[in-house]
Formats: sequence, structure tokens, C-alpha cells
Amino acid sequence: MRYMRYSLPFVLLAACVVPGWANEDKITVVKMTVSPADEPREPLARPFLPGYLDRKPGNAALFYYRLGMQRSWRERDPLNQIDWSEMPLEEYRKTGPPPVDKTLLEGLALAVRRTHCDWQLPFDETDPISLILPELGALRQVARHVAAQARWHVAQGEFDEAIKMLRMGFALGQDVGKAPTLVHGLVGIACGVIMNERVEEMIQQPGCPNLYWSLTGLPSPLVDLRPAVMDTEANLLVLMFPFLRDVDAKPRSVEFWREVLSHKELRKFYLVAEAGDLKDEAATQLAVTGILIAAYPRARNDLIRQGFSREKIDAMPTAQVVVLHAMRTYRELRDQTLKWYLLPYWQAAPNMRRADEYLNTEGRRREVLPLASLLLPAVSAARRGEVRIDRDIAMLRCVEALRMHAARHGGRLPERLDQVTAVPVPLDPVWNKPFSYRLEGKTGILESLMPDDWPRQHDRRYEITIRE
Repeated sequence: MRYMRYSLPFVLLAACVVPGWANEDKITVVKMTVSPADEPREPLARPFLPGYLDRKPGNAALFYYRLGMQRSWRERDPLNQIDWSEMPLEEYRKTGPPPVDKTLLEGLALAVRRTHCDWQLPFDETDPISLILPELGALRQVARHVAAQARWHVAQGEFDEAIKMLRMGFALGQDVGKAPTLVHGLVGIACGVIMNERVEEMIQQPGCPNLYWSLTGLPSPLVDLRPAVMDTEANLLVLMFPFLRDVDAKPRSVEFWREVLSHKELRKFYLVAEAGDLKDEAATQLAVTGILIAAYPRARNDLIRQGFSREKIDAMPTAQVVVLHAMRTYRELRDQTLKWYLLPYWQAAPNMRRADEYLNTEGRRREVLPLASLLLPAVSAARRGEVRIDRDIAMLRCVEALRMHAARHGGRLPERLDQVTAVPVPLDPVWNKPFSYRLEGKTGILESLMPDDWPRQHDRRYEITIRE
């Protein structure tokens, strides 16, 4: 991928950067054979993020930008030639260590140790909808390289070396997700998913230390999308068109209101939705006039119902009435849609689905200009990526709690999760309830079923047996 543009269609497609987002109607089943492993003597000695003493002053984004610009490793990417992530581990051992540009790992090590990460995206100086983000594709490639190196160390039983690689990978995902766009957040989540898959494989290997506290040390959510949603997405319309910020704050001239509706970039949104993509300027102006005439009566009557006096509305230019109604409706629909992101997922999920449905049906019918229905993100879809990686991490914490229990109970799994007392067993963040668990013979079945509107492949089941 040479570059990415931050655009609404891409926000919806960006979920595809998170591995496993294909719509398959089949639960994901992972058969795991694990060894009992008690809590290490130093349970905090293997963190999955750089610690305080590892941090150095500086802005990580500068190092990531520099890393993304290096062509030496991007143009000769050997990982494109082998299916390293799907290859059985025994076969992977025979391939030899994956080749990697030394400068890549050195550059990444410098980046992840910085004290902060500010991407300095110039939203207030340029149109954010067409902002070019070439670094995202490159950094996802970096994550693949790190995961490939980690997997090689896992194959050799070099678990501490694998954890060093995963530490850089998780930190990379966190830093990418700190940029205030949904696209960055989803790519950051994708990096976390790639690393988590390697952790899942590692804990199945003989001799792997218990990683319960390493996983517990990861923040929840791993990548917080709220800044992107509540700051950038909530204000995207005004970031794109600053002249819309205070349209109802003070009197404006008739010419101002005409220029607003004739603004070349703004009219692209409502014209494409209402009249298609018109190339001829005369036809475009005619379409704008037609939309204005059709929208005015509904906008006028609705504003009067909202409390505006007839005299005040009738004294306004036609374009002002339409724009005023459009902005008030946009802000209302925006707030009614985005407010649910402030709640935990298990409380927000049903409300987000209803808000998305309302926005695309009744909300769209209420708009005289389709601004909210075109510009607001699918909040429930974005939130799925955030909670899914947290659910996967929580499930691995459960597996590690089970390994700890087995180490203290003669290699036996418990019949119920509440029998695990060595460490707290995490709840399923999707439901805020314990994970489903049962013992069938010597196999522990740990399961998480997603809400009905999720693709069934995101349901996850671990079938866990203890290595003898």
C-alpha cells in the first residue's frame, strides 16, 4: 500500500486492516495444548510495553516518520514472499530466521522508547478529509516484521527474546493509535492483533513462562479511539469548513450565505448525495438552486417548530435558513450518535446500533442537506475493533490463570472458573460477565460469543488441554 487517504469510505474499509474481519458465519476454534505454569518469581519482569527506565525524552512520531521513509526495507520486503504467519511452527523452524533490515529494528527500538508520541497532523491548516497518510502502510509492514522475528524466537524456545520483539510491536500499535483519527486507531489495533496472535502461539509452547501479569499490564482499551471519535470525528465538518463553526452566532450578508452553499468542496457532499457528481458548472449551480428551493419550506417550518419566530425566519435569506437548519440538525444527530462512545462497550453496544440505524433512516429523512449521514462514522463498527482486541487479551489472561491453577493442582484444569483462586479471572469486556467455561473430560472449553449482529467468526472458543 503506497499511501492511505483519510476519507469516510476508507474509515469503513479500514476495519479490513484488522486481521480476521472477513464476514464468515463460523466460530473461530483454537485447540490449545499448554503446560502448567505457575506465577514467575518476578511476575512483572516481562512487560509487554517499555518501562519507565527504558523511556528517553523525545517525540516518537518523528522516528516513525523517518522509519516509514526508509526505502531499503520497504522495496525488498522478503515477508511478501513467504506465508510466515500461517506456516506451521515446525515448518517455520526449518525456514531459518526471517531476513530483516537491521536499520528497521534499530529505528523501531529508538521510536518505541520515546516519552510521548505527537503526530502533529495539521487539521487546522489543511482539509483533513484529503490528508495523505503514507506512514500507515509502512508501519503496518513494520509490525509484520516484528511479529515474524518474535515467531522465530518462539520457534527456538527463546521466549524472552520473543517478548522483546512483542514489546516493540505492542508499543508501536499504541503509538500509532495515539493519532486523533479513526484510521490511525484501527491500524494501531491491527498491530495489537498481530502481536496478540504471537502471544497466543507462544503460551502453547513447552517451557513458556506464565504471562498473566504481562498481559494484565497492557492497558484497556489497548488503543483508545475516544479522542478520534469525540474530538476529530465530532468536529470533522467544522475542521473541513471553518466558516460553518458559528453560522448562527451573528448576522451575515446575503452574499455570505450564497457563498456557503456554493463552496466547491462543501457542495460535493450534498450534491453527490442529491444530484450525482456533476462536472458542468452551470448544471452544478442549477442543482444547488433546485436543492435550495426544495429544502427551504421544510427547513423554515422545522426551525419555527424549534422555537424561532416566523418574523425572524422570514427575514433571513433563503440560503441562511437552509444552512442554519442543516447545522442544527447535524449537531443534534452527531451528539445523539457519538454520545454512546462514552460508555463501556457492554452498555453502549445496543444503543450504538440503534443510533446508527436511526442516523441512516429517520435521521437522513430529517436532513435538508445530508451532512450527518455522510460525515459521521459508523460508531458501532469502530468500537468493535477496540473491544475485540481487549476481549482477545482477556481470554489469554484466562488461559494463563488456568495454567497457573493447573500448576497448583497436579496438572488438572478446574471444572468452573470460580474455582481459580491464584489470580483474578478477567471478565469478558463485551458483556461485563465471566467468560463461558466448562470442563469436558480433560478439555477446558473457554468461549466468548459476540452479539448477534457481529460476524460469527468473531465468536472465539479455546479448547484447552494440559500437556502431560
